[in-house]
Amino acid sequence: MPHPTLPAPCSRGYGLAELCMALALVATLAATALPSFQRTLARVRADSLRMQLHAMLSTARSTAITRRQRIEACPSSDGITCGRDWARGWLVYPAPHTPLRPGKAPKGVLLVEQRAPSTVSARTSLWRKRMQFRADGRNAGVAQTICIHIGNRLHSEVVVSVPGRVRSRVTRKSDGCAD
Repeated sequence: MPHPTLPAPCSRGYGLAELCMALALVATLAATALPSFQRTLARVRADSLRMQLHAMLSTARSTAITRRQRIEACPSSDGITCGRDWARGWLVYPAPHTPLRPGKAPKGVLLVEQRAPSTVSARTSLWRKRMQFRADGRNAGVAQTICIHIGNRLHSEVVVSVPGRVRSRVTRKSDGCAD
């Protein structure tokens, strides 16, 4: 006697059409969110750089007071010589009695920081490319500002006043940098 046939069980999986629709939805959401995520990432990198520069300059000032000697900080992309962009890294070292020649490495380096290239850049607002603190902690010269840009847009500033106080702020201006 033949066995009675039972109805086929209901399928509980997803078909190819449902899977393709879900994948298309995820791809669309990711493509929409990516530019916003990149802008957020650039802002986080700029904030991180601002805080690191603030801490480094405060440390350089403290070192000048503790050692009772001039301490200089300069931007450096290779960790050996002074450069132009603080976002690529920096050197902190005892200030020489004579100015450094371009391309010559400072002696007695106290701190080296190197950073990966990104869309963030940071440069001083004046012709002086180095920050120098005297033995009493004062800035050697005029107040200086390091301007941090994301692309061509000013994001924040790190300012060293003549008395040597280091402060930083996120700016609402879109271009330029205070001297």
